[in-house]
Amino acid sequence: MRSYGSSEIAYAVANNSWLIILFHRADETAACCAPISVDHTLIQGAVHYLVQGHVSVVTNNEGMIIENRDAQATAGLGLHRQSDMKH
Repeated sequence: MRSYGSSEIAYAVANNSWLIILFHRADETAACCAPISVDHTLIQGAVHYLVQGHVSVVTNNEGMIIENRDAQATAGLGLHRQSDMKH
């Protein structure tokens, strides 16, 4: 089984940096899709690692707002950098 990115997640947490995780397809068996598909247990492993480590998870859009890089974000949302977020 392939790694679910625990070392990448640990590095991002230790360095207070962002990590974007993208699973393109899950459990696809068709010939066209199998090479880029991941087994659902890989996704579950990543989720388990994130939950057990109390890692803050946000969507791409939420991350852009946190970093104040979304021109459409409403001012005064009270969002903070990941390092300031309470678990």
